[in-house]
Amino acid sequence: MTGINFPSRDMKQEAAWNEYLEALKRAHDTRDFRDGVAAGKAWSRFLNLFCSGRPAE
Repeated sequence: MTGINFPSRDMKQEAAWNEYLEALKRAHDTRDFRDGVAAGKAWSRFLNLFCSGRPAE
């Protein structure tokens, strides 16, 4: 694949990614809105490692 530079991973990024994947799976399995919100917040925390802005709550 050319033209796309992916940042190297560190342990904090890897942990945030795994947290998001677990939350997403839980939301998919339960179909519970609250689990969806938790997955969204986990995604936001992951993205905030690469973007400036207000951290997720």
